[in-house]
Amino acid sequence: MTAASINFKNKGEEKKYVETYKRIYKRMNFNGAIYLSIFNNAVKQYEVHKKEAEDLFGSVGKTGMGMSAVKWYVQKPAIELKMKQNELIAITFAAMFLECIIWDYAAVNTSQSLAKKSLDKISLIGKWRIIPKLVNNDKNINIDHKAIVLLKKLVQERNDIIHSKSKEVPDTYNKIMEEEKKEGKITIPETEECVRRCFEGLKKVDTTNYWCFGEEDKRIFKIPTPKTTKDKTNRV
Repeated sequence: MTAASINFKNKGEEKKYVETYKRIYKRMNFNGAIYLSIFNNAVKQYEVHKKEAEDLFGSVGKTGMGMSAVKWYVQKPAIELKMKQNELIAITFAAMFLECIIWDYAAVNTSQSLAKKSLDKISLIGKWRIIPKLVNNDKNINIDHKAIVLLKKLVQERNDIIHSKSKEVPDTYNKIMEEEKKEGKITIPETEECVRRCFEGLKKVDTTNYWCFGEEDKRIFKIPTPKTTKDKTNRV
């Protein structure tokens, strides 16, 4: 049920509804929890298909070039395709999640106008470097160094996915094989580590105790509510 469909008896009743809504959902259109859910699901599916491939290949090693080998060569392309699909989803939504939470963190703790006019123009890596310093008024604050290193790799891979460009076919068989075997700039385990390090790093350096997360998002992200929280206005 939306606010527009409710017939409030008085302004006080409407105010109470809005206050409750703001507590549960700190921001409108905050999709961080959705992006994280999609990312986590893609990682799980990737691991399922990876194990499927490993088990199938292991059976070939045990039995030799029999029916297991035939089954491997028949099923291998389909399994690898599923792994690649979930890999692309995981990397893309990991970047979307990290973009979402750092922008909302800035909008809540500074102002929506500043976030839109100035901070939004900064690169994702720049946001994670600058916004924690700005919000906490401390130029010495830094997110985990390894997190930034992994974030650079994640952004590069995300850009390659979003702005995919084909390549010319090499002139030799060996070069063709080399191109086909090339892996992305970041692995799934590294992507998971990047998300964890960025998220945990921001929680560690934050001195405001005031996130963009409402009660429902805090439950999903497993963020404990501080015992004492500054009463700050949600400037949107």
